[in-house]
Amino acid sequence: MLIEYELGNKKLSKKISNETFILLTNRNSGYLFFPNPSPAERRSRYMGVFFPSGKSGLFRVVSNIYPEIPRKVSKVCNRFYCIERNFRRNRERFFLPNFKRTLVYELYRRESIIIDLDVREIYAGDSFGRFYETSLEDEIVVVKYRKENLDTKSLEHEFFIAIKSNSKAYEFINSWKKEFYSFDRDRRSPPFELHTYSLMKLKPTRVVISFGENKDSVVKECEEVYSNVRKLLSKHRRYTLEMLEDKELENKFKAKKIPKEMYFAYNSCKFFLNQMLTNDGIIAGLPWFFQYWSRDEAISAISLNKRNAKKLLLKRLDFIREDGRLPNIYYTFTKTNADAIGWLFHRIMKLLNLFTIDERRKIEEKLLTSICRINENYIKDNLVFNLSRETWMDTCYGDDARLGARIEIQALMLCMYSLASILSKLINRNLAKMFSTLEKNLKEKVKANFWTGNYLKDGSDDPTIRPNVFLAAYAYPELLSKEEWTLCFQRVLEALWLDWGGLATIDKKHELFCEEHTGEDPRSYHHGDSWYFLNNIAAIVMNS
Repeated sequence: MLIEYELGNKKLSKKISNETFILLTNRNSGYLFFPNPSPAERRSRYMGVFFPSGKSGLFRVVSNIYPEIPRKVSKVCNRFYCIERNFRRNRERFFLPNFKRTLVYELYRRESIIIDLDVREIYAGDSFGRFYETSLEDEIVVVKYRKENLDTKSLEHEFFIAIKSNSKAYEFINSWKKEFYSFDRDRRSPPFELHTYSLMKLKPTRVVISFGENKDSVVKECEEVYSNVRKLLSKHRRYTLEMLEDKELENKFKAKKIPKEMYFAYNSCKFFLNQMLTNDGIIAGLPWFFQYWSRDEAISAISLNKRNAKKLLLKRLDFIREDGRLPNIYYTFTKTNADAIGWLFHRIMKLLNLFTIDERRKIEEKLLTSICRINENYIKDNLVFNLSRETWMDTCYGDDARLGARIEIQALMLCMYSLASILSKLINRNLAKMFSTLEKNLKEKVKANFWTGNYLKDGSDDPTIRPNVFLAAYAYPELLSKEEWTLCFQRVLEALWLDWGGLATIDKKHELFCEEHTGEDPRSYHHGDSWYFLNNIAAIVMNS
């Protein structure tokens, strides 16, 4: 299979034999996720086309859309705003217009395709009480879906799907079929089987599928998108090129200072992060986590364009809770966590020159309140204390859930003290000296309790070697001297380095170290698994 990336007039391609997937998003929490057909193909209940429904969550809508005669995909072309796949004698295109709940599926030549539906909340696994009613209204297929509670006879959900195509004939299948999800089985993520609804067979070159709660609105969006597909594709292409415009990067690319692979990898990450930004924040991670996780968002926000980053960071100041911290997941009643608040103010400090004097006053006010509340609620023995599962390592295995004073949490608190001192000086307040003293005292306390002479312990009373020292170095490099950091990294790398080039989440000699990923079972998550974001932060730290 040939995998190709295309951005403007630049292309990158490579033949591969690995299992591959396609993923598109629409800046509205919706996404499309499919495997590329091959002998190694595995399917998941998290694959298909998903759209949000207000406060009801995210719903799988289309289970699959595919040619009736199956063939191997010979080429996949990622144009960023759409994806095309070539197979024998034909080519298909997938496109999700931004901020809509609509899928556009096109074929180069007419051929028979099948549409399977599976309207269900993303985490729901039940199969009963689900009803589809199909009608044809002015050349648009309208599907009414109802989910009923069979015990109480009450209506749980009601949605409409509108389908418009240029097919000259439809053959309604209207039958249930059992799907087996080998990808979920391999991840130990039940259920491994679900019943989906095979809706229809048609022979188009274009199909537009829209979803929503109100029939008239859904039909209207379907018709509007269908009539303007070419215009929308052109608009999204221009938007993609404008959003990724970076003169410095282009000059480096032209001068051959960076390889083509790096150019496309960087732009892919930048584009996808932008597509994960909705009007409500940054989605944590598709396909499994469509929520707005405060920690993940704060870490990622620095890579948005400056206008969006500033707007989002200011917005999150209003979410600070009574205990001085941020909720684990925004727009929910979840508990707070230990590190998101520190990451929020760390990102603000990195972008401080973007904020006006009035905005800095607001930041200072919120920061001072947060510092006071954290000191009231989470200081023990002059260190910042957290409960079990309140750091980014939020799983528990073998009674290890990181209860106590943890190294990166201290570093983030030091960063908050440093920012408070800077803001006090800028706004002509008399608190700068106080915060400098708090920073100095905590720094000395942390070094006395965590520094062994050649590495930083993970906890004040836990000598375990973990990669959280890199988070600490990134958040507050002033904690150690350059020579001390070098000693620390050498010792930590010996304990964590994996042969393929990443970092384990715990010392490889530790009794809780898991040599293999455990799927949805969280045992390995923070006891062996290597995390992409942390590997990159470690690289940034060691390169600085």
